[in-house]
Order: sequence, then C-alpha cells, then structure tokens
Amino acid sequence: MRLARGTVCVLGCISLLLAALVPTVAAVESSANFTMSQSAVRAGQSVELTEVDPCPASNPDGFSQFIEATFIDALGRSSLYSVPTNDQGHWIRPIILMPPPRYINNLDPLAYSNEAALGSGVVAARCIHSSTGTVDMEYASKVLSITGSSALFSITPTKVPLGQKIHMASSDACPAGTARVKGYMDNGNTFIFNFDAVFNSGTRHWVADFTIPKIVENPVGSSRDFPQGKYRVSVGCEPPETDGRLPLQRYGETLTEVIKSPVQYVAMGDSFSSGESIEPFEAGTGSKGGCHRSNKAYPRLLEQANDFVLGDKFVACSGATTTAITLGYNGQPPQLSKVTADTDLITMTIGGNNMPFGTFARACVKPLVDSCDKQPYRDAIAGIVKNVIPRMEFMLGTLRDRLTNLRNTGATVLVIGYPQLIPPSWVADSRGCWWLQPQELSAIRSVTNTLNTAIENEVNAIGGKFHFVPATSEDSPFVGHELCRPKTDTAATYFSNVQLGAPDEYTFHPNAEGQRAYADLIKNHLAQHPLN
Repeated sequence: MRLARGTVCVLGCISLLLAALVPTVAAVESSANFTMSQSAVRAGQSVELTEVDPCPASNPDGFSQFIEATFIDALGRSSLYSVPTNDQGHWIRPIILMPPPRYINNLDPLAYSNEAALGSGVVAARCIHSSTGTVDMEYASKVLSITGSSALFSITPTKVPLGQKIHMASSDACPAGTARVKGYMDNGNTFIFNFDAVFNSGTRHWVADFTIPKIVENPVGSSRDFPQGKYRVSVGCEPPETDGRLPLQRYGETLTEVIKSPVQYVAMGDSFSSGESIEPFEAGTGSKGGCHRSNKAYPRLLEQANDFVLGDKFVACSGATTTAITLGYNGQPPQLSKVTADTDLITMTIGGNNMPFGTFARACVKPLVDSCDKQPYRDAIAGIVKNVIPRMEFMLGTLRDRLTNLRNTGATVLVIGYPQLIPPSWVADSRGCWWLQPQELSAIRSVTNTLNTAIENEVNAIGGKFHFVPATSEDSPFVGHELCRPKTDTAATYFSNVQLGAPDEYTFHPNAEGQRAYADLIKNHLAQHPLN
C-alpha cells in the first residue's frame, strides 16, 4: 500500500456530462478511421481505440494536438476522454472505459453519476488543436453496445475506525487477461490511499484486506494523520503490463467512511480510582481486602459516556501503592501489564497509600486520640518525602520505559490529583465533623496540597504525554462539595464520611457523586488536550 497526494488524473480520465448539456451525437461520415478492440462490452469494461489514420502533423508554431474521444450511450449521456498526440500526429492508444457508477462532487454533498446505459451507443473521435481548440480532423464514428451492468464488489464494514481492518471482495469476476487488481480510496480532497488486492487467476475473483492506518507516511518522508470522513472506493482489473493503460475493467464505485477509532483505555491506580465505598463491587473484587472495583467508578463512567474501550483493563485496586503498578499487588499482576502497543489513554490516582494517607486520616477521625495536626501530620509529610517522591519517580519512569519498548509514542498518561476533603475555613456548626478541630482541618488541607505538589512535580519531570490533572483548582467540580460544610450549606458532599454511616475504611473516599466529578475532571482535560 502507498499514499499518493494531489489530484490524480490517469490516462483517459472521465468527465461525465449530463445529457441536458451535451446533445446526442450522430454518426460522423469521414475517411479518417480508427479501430476498436471490442464492439460490445458491459459498463465499466474498457475498449481500446487504435489509430488507423494519424492526426495532421503539428503546426510549425510548436502547438500540438490531442485526441478527444466521446462515448454517447443509448440515453444520450456523454463521457469524454482525451490523450495527446506526438509531433507527427500519431496518437497514443487511448483505452476508453465505459463508465461505471461513480461518486462525484467531492463527496459532500453527495452526487452520483450513473453507469453507461444498456443498448447501442456511439464512439466519436476528433483531433483538437491544443492552443485554439479548433477541430483539425474528425474520424468516422462507430457503434458500441453496452450489454450489461458494471461489475460489483463488497466492503465490510461500511464504517471503519482508524487502525481497524477493512475487507473488500469481488462479487463479479475480472475479465480474461487480468493480471492484478489495484484500487484506491479517495476522499475528494487531494487525499488518495492506494491498495493492492489478492487476485485469483483461476476464478478471476479478488479480495483486499488491510488496516486503515492512524498515521500515514507522505512521499517526502513526513507523516500525517489519516483523514477521517467519507471515501469513494474504486477498483480496477489491470492487464499484465500497465504501460500507462487503464484497467481492463473498472468496478462500480462504492462508499466507505473512516471514523475515529475507539480509545483503548487502561485504568490503573488506587481506591480513589477503583470506586472504594460505592457498593456493590464488580464480581470477584468485593471480598474483604479485595480491589473493590465499582461500576460507578470514574473509569467505568468514562467507558460508558465516551467511545472508550476499557473491558478487563480496569485494574485499579483499593490499597494500591506505586508498587502495584510495577510489580503487582493483592494477588494481581502488575497493573502496567495491561498497557499494549495500541493503548491510547492511561489514567490513575496513585501515591496516597505510599505515605500512607490512610494512617493519617484515621488519626484525624478518632476524637479520643491526640490531634492529627501534631505527630500524625509530621509523619505524613515525612512519608511524602521518603516514600512518595522517589517511588513516583521510579513508577512513572518504568511506565514510560514500557511504552517506549512497545513503540507506543501516542499514549497519553493522566495522573489525577487528590481533591481537598475539607473546605478552606471551619465553622462551629459544621455538619458531621464535630470530632475535627480547626487545626486538624488545616492539617488535612496541608497534607493534601503537599501530596499533590509532590506527585505533580514527578509527572512534570517525565513530561511528554504524561499530564498531571489537578483536582483542587478553583474550577474543580469538588469545590463546594467537601466534608464538613456548614449546616446551612445544602450542597451534597462528594465523599463518604463515618458520620454518614459508612464503614470506617470508606472514610474520605469519593462517593458516587465524587466519582462523577473525577470523570468530569478528565473529560474537561481531554477537551483541552485531545488525544491524537
């Protein structure tokens, strides 16, 4: 397969005219003559014209001539073909192709030309002066009969995603003398994609199976995205030696559409990505100590709302650390093992369990222990420095290396931050958080900020298509839906809370609304940074 750019017009290119614009041509009597290889063909089969008498020699002014050959079908519709002559007036043997059904007008709006009508038609030829357009000589007209409709072929599917296979097969056989079958897809906008078919010389039928590439190479060595949109598909049966000649038979054109390929998605990470707290959990993940994957977690929401293919590549697991991504966890293989050469998008929340954030959070929700803004806070900050920063660096580098080894240069990796669980100010009548002191609320916000900053710095250090998606920005959907809102604030919280009746291990995890907020964060990011 190869890519050709620019408008292509091969020898004998057709210009189909409407009957209303071109009058029916009567047979011309002349002593000048040419011969036809066949006097009866089906629509789309070629007829070779060969000169008997050359055109007058070119004038001394250097302007040459060309042959204009016209076929008028039984309904008076005209198809025009032209080829040049040499200085002596001898003309290259044109091959007239009896027109098959064709799509014209750049495909949008769609316009369709009919094949040559059944019945007897007329072939006329004349010599035209290139500079003046005057007729230097006319040939005696000949009768050509169209005995059948154009050959047909099938396409499956009629809409093919980028990177997916397309199958074409002949419904009608090629004529005798065919040596190869070639075709092209034309989007009507200077883009032509050529392909070869597998031809069976015994049955004279053919098939073509190939993949529509996401990226194509231009002749000069640069690359470009394969354009999406509608394509007309043309296929021809060619003789052993093309020698500039047109195919022996052109099939009736058909349409296919190249569409955006589904996003191949891998969802990694910890409990904030698995959907911890949102029961029931997916089969096989709900046991105590299990991964607790919920079909209401943001990866499943993205899969449902977008053209994303996730399936069994939802591998986020409650309790996961960065090691779960590189080495495995909880009896699960390494999460990055699901990344393939075709992966387009990877998302994760990760790093919180490396501190570990859960230990700090439990200290904050137990009113009878020392305030969590003291030693638990200092331990949390130390854990970020000791366990989060270096292990995030290693994990992200390992993931980058896997993508490099797979030669996957197009995957986007989104590392999503953790949202603020507590509003920026504390009030005495805060709902459901009587056990938190004002200084503890500040400690929770400080730890969250420090953790997110550490993760963001490591993601930015990798660069490329590794992006950090903050969950604490001013326009974050989590803002205004934290825990511990004033009693007068009727906004629902986006987090599970022990005071709301959830089990202890669910405290501070996003609830169903929080998972929708995560999905919105990712969709907003992808809207601003589209996947290639």
